[in-house]
Amino acid sequence: MHAKVKIIGQLSAAENIFHVFSSNEKIGDFSAQALKKVPGVASCSICICGEPRPSGDLLSDFCDGCDIFSSSVCSDEGLVCRFDGRENHEIYFLKTSARFFGFLILEIAEPDIFPLYSPFVSNFSSAMTINMENIWQKEQLQIKNTALEEHRHNLESLVKKRTQQLEKSEHLLDITQKMAKIGGWEWDVEKQTMTWTAETYRIHGLDPDKHEKCSSESSLQCYDSADRPVIWKAFQQCIKDKTPYDMQFCITTFQNQRVWIRTMGFPVVEGSRVTRVIGNIKDISDYKKLEEEHIALEKKLHHARKAESLGRMAGAIAHHFNNQLNVVMGNLEMALEDSPADAVYRENLTAAMHAAQKSAEISGLMLTYVGQGSGETRKLELSRLCLSYLPILRTSLPGGIALETDFMAVGAVVLANANHMQMILSHLATNAAEAIGENTGRIKLATRILSVSDIPKLVTAPVDWQPGAKMYACVEVSDTGCGISDQDMEKLFDPFFTTKFTGRGLGLSVALGWVKSWDGALCVESKKGRGTCVRILLPVQENMDSPQTDAVSQWQPDAKGGTVLLVDDQDAVRKIGEVMLQRLGFSPITAASGPEAVAVFRRHQDRICCVITDLTMPDMDGWETLAALRKIQPDLPVILTSGHDQTKAMNRDHPEKFQGFLHKPYALVQLKNALYKAFQNKV
Repeated sequence: MHAKVKIIGQLSAAENIFHVFSSNEKIGDFSAQALKKVPGVASCSICICGEPRPSGDLLSDFCDGCDIFSSSVCSDEGLVCRFDGRENHEIYFLKTSARFFGFLILEIAEPDIFPLYSPFVSNFSSAMTINMENIWQKEQLQIKNTALEEHRHNLESLVKKRTQQLEKSEHLLDITQKMAKIGGWEWDVEKQTMTWTAETYRIHGLDPDKHEKCSSESSLQCYDSADRPVIWKAFQQCIKDKTPYDMQFCITTFQNQRVWIRTMGFPVVEGSRVTRVIGNIKDISDYKKLEEEHIALEKKLHHARKAESLGRMAGAIAHHFNNQLNVVMGNLEMALEDSPADAVYRENLTAAMHAAQKSAEISGLMLTYVGQGSGETRKLELSRLCLSYLPILRTSLPGGIALETDFMAVGAVVLANANHMQMILSHLATNAAEAIGENTGRIKLATRILSVSDIPKLVTAPVDWQPGAKMYACVEVSDTGCGISDQDMEKLFDPFFTTKFTGRGLGLSVALGWVKSWDGALCVESKKGRGTCVRILLPVQENMDSPQTDAVSQWQPDAKGGTVLLVDDQDAVRKIGEVMLQRLGFSPITAASGPEAVAVFRRHQDRICCVITDLTMPDMDGWETLAALRKIQPDLPVILTSGHDQTKAMNRDHPEKFQGFLHKPYALVQLKNALYKAFQNKV
């Protein structure tokens, strides 16, 4: 009896220490050792689900291949033990109402004694089962906690990764918006709150890091007073009528800068009402600048084409006109020489000659407009030139107009024609005085030197002018007159354009022609009612040369005379040329074309001492005729004639040199001097 109590006490004590074990396997090993001490028990094994081996010393060959070793803890009661039903073996199922843990297998050596302890063994197995379930639940809880911890860690990693990606995307978006100069905004209709992106702040001239709050009123402050009702109406219609808008304005930022923007708004509709308005704002100042430059370039191209067309027309008219004037003036000159001094008709011939000469001057001005006829140029000191012309300018101005000056002490040296420059100054002063009219006012004449970077960007004419020198001299004529309208500015340099009476208007076009021939430009700045400023820009020359003049010796033809070949495709020009050559004591031979001139020269080479040929002829022009004649006689003196100015006529490089040039119409004395120079400068 005492032994039984001891065994029972030991089992009870064993039950009380199950909780110290951390695994079912350890409970199994401990229990197997404890149960072997129960009287009547020969051996004991405990098979636990999922454990690789049974606990205890029962022969394991009966357990080979048992499904329980490879099964996790489960509630499947279909699993059976191979010892079940065998003689002298007791099987205890380690299970709860919901979970099956395995088997407790006892080999009974003394069937008579064991039944006394069977209830205590049953209680022991129940205690094992309860503790196994507690361990299993702890393991499951640990598994869940581990899974939760892993999931939490994964979530934190994912959140961190997504946060980094979001921050990177936001940074990239901010940089992209900054580069594109486009910002976004959102208006919450219910909360009446506005949200801006960083670039929207920057476009408005605000620091996004220092201004957290924004509102529609903040944006409206930047719009011009005339534009505020327009954008506000579009914004309200977007909310009320679900109508998107796309508009352009010029705003003034909080940094007081003028910026062109394009703003767009789109309604976000939820159900039947607008809950938000999202949009963007883009800085389009660069696009506007390009647009303005494109328009200016188109305008320049238009003016260039118009100037080219007018230039071709004026040049062609002047050329043909000069050919006819050559005939008219030549015949008038011959008629005047042949008429008695007391002849009644002599006065009529003189008047006709004066009119023809005036027409020749106008024709010359037309050539000047297209950049021909610059006249003789020399180096001039601008301040000295302007100073010398001041007395004449002062006497020509009305009494109510004051003439102010601002000349450099040491003026710039330019290459120009002094007479033409004085004519330009006179014309500009006259225009300024007429702009002031009967009011009192001021005209200012100034000289200065400008670098290329200081030249006004808006050079009025020529429209295709590009600076070719490092420094430019500037003559500036400004007034306080009525100014020039934008419409008139476009036609300012057109030939014969004038806001005065008909018959005027060649002044500025001729001035442009002279300035253009000196590689310069004109810049006109004017606003209606605010006066006008005209700047003449000319390349600065390095030093001042002493003026040189060509002495023209008086010449009388040789008593024996000589034969001159006159080549021109105009019959009337050839006829008057014959008469003029005969008056000078020469024997003229004429040809109507280049090929004819070559043929005539071959026949009369021994008699011909000089050739006068027109430059513009069909089939073979003057240069080709000159080259063909020089192949026959290399030292042949040749004089070229043209209705164009010499500069235009010589605008190409030619290997052959000529000995003289006659600009049509020419007088007898000019023909005489040209022949003298040709004989003096023979090849």
